[in-house]
Amino acid sequence: MNRREFITSTGFGALAFAGCATAPHPDSSGWEDLFNRDLSNAEFPAGGWHYAPDGWLVPTQGEPIFTKKDYKSVVLDLVYVLPPDANSGIFFYDSDHPKKKFEVQLLDDRSPVFKDVKPYQNTGSVYGRCAPSELRSRPAGEENRMTVWCEDGHIRVYLNGGSAVMERCTIIGNGVNASSNSK
Repeated sequence: MNRREFITSTGFGALAFAGCATAPHPDSSGWEDLFNRDLSNAEFPAGGWHYAPDGWLVPTQGEPIFTKKDYKSVVLDLVYVLPPDANSGIFFYDSDHPKKKFEVQLLDDRSPVFKDVKPYQNTGSVYGRCAPSELRSRPAGEENRMTVWCEDGHIRVYLNGGSAVMERCTIIGNGVNASSNSK
């Protein structure tokens, strides 16, 4: 996938990317920020996003934000906080084929609003395709750290330390293959 979009009602604290890394939650302190502080390398509706004084990237209208640059294999490392009852996600698009996309889900998993969701709709899932092996999201209002690895059509998701909640979800064309730890 070559392009990423965020659709969210979430505040993002740290967004960074790298072409490769070795640990589930790598030390991303030296990485290039995905979005400049002035958002000059982002595409979004006017007034839709801003950086708050405390450094959080915040949506003001619930609109998507895109990178201007395309990426092939990436590692996205982010810290985020969800408000109560939040349903959000990180979308990855193939800029050559806009209908080829997938979403890594961000959800207030503890909210009664979402008590009946399917496992492939929880935080850390490749939405509608691959379920996380366990729920590791923290309650609404608390910081979460997620690392998404996208390499050669394979996706791994790590959430709040430990082993992968999504070890291997393979996106091939419009199909998908999930690893044995996905339910």
